[in-house]
Amino acid sequence: MKTKMTAKDYAIDAHLHPSSEQRYGNAPYSKHLEDVVSNIERYIRYIDVAFRVDVLNAGWLHDTVEDTENNARRLGYQFGKRTALIVLGVSNVRAYDKTEEILLTLVQIRKAGNLSRFVKLCDRMANGRNSKNGFDGKSDKLYKRYKGEYPIFRYALKIDNEYADMWAELDEIFDYV
Repeated sequence: MKTKMTAKDYAIDAHLHPSSEQRYGNAPYSKHLEDVVSNIERYIRYIDVAFRVDVLNAGWLHDTVEDTENNARRLGYQFGKRTALIVLGVSNVRAYDKTEEILLTLVQIRKAGNLSRFVKLCDRMANGRNSKNGFDGKSDKLYKRYKGEYPIFRYALKIDNEYADMWAELDEIFDYV
C-alpha cells in the first residue's frame, strides 16, 4: 500500500525537480518553506482550529503551483480542496511585467480570503527577513523590491483588527512608519 506524502515532503520534493538547483539565497529552497511554516506556527492562534491543518499544509505548499510542475487540482487531490485553494490564492498571477503581476496577485489574495492572506503575510515575513539579513547583492536587490512594494502590499491586504501583531512585525521588517 502506498503511503501518502506529507505536505512538507511533497513540497520539498517538488522544489527539487526538475533540478536540485532551486535555492533560497545560499540555502536550499526548503529553508524558505521552513521559515514560512515557522511563522505560521508562531501566529497559528489566529486560525480557527478546524482550518489549522490546511493552513500548515498550505504553508509548505504555498510556492508549489507557481514554481513547480504541480497544479491546484493535484494539490487538492493530495491535500484537500481547502489547502489547494489557499495555495492558489497566494500564487503569483502571470502578467506582462512585475508591476502588473504584483497588483493582480494582491487583488487575488484579497479576494481569496483570510486564510490566504495569513499565509501570504507569513511568506512575506520570511522573504523580508531573509533578504534584509542577506549578505549578497541579490538579497539587497530583493529587499529593496519588497520594501518598495510594501506600501501597496499593506494597503491591499491589511484589514482593520486582523493580524495586528503580524502587521507590526512586517512594518518593522520593512521600516514602515
